[in-house]
Amino acid sequence: MEIVLVTHDFKLASEIYSEINDKKIFSGTVSARFGLSSGADSEEALLITQVILTISSQVAIGLFTNWLYDKLKTDNRAKITVERTEVQLDKGEIVRIITEKLRKSS
Repeated sequence: MEIVLVTHDFKLASEIYSEINDKKIFSGTVSARFGLSSGADSEEALLITQVILTISSQVAIGLFTNWLYDKLKTDNRAKITVERTEVQLDKGEIVRIITEKLRKSS
């Protein structure tokens, strides 16, 4: 399952990328890569960083969603898209959508 995070905070995006890929905090059940923002013709798009997370059905959903929410809650411009569904930056909504999408893909 793919989750796309869009943020204007490059430091935050780098931290998320590093914790997943370098520290391997989710034991290989989550991977991260940087993506390209769409609409690169505007100056604002140059400031946007996209991190694409791929999670397996083996991920500990509660642990992952709590970690994700804690990372993003201070960035009021962050956006989360789970399998092409935009999700509000709300802990309960993030858990609900990720759980629902993982069950459908299993």
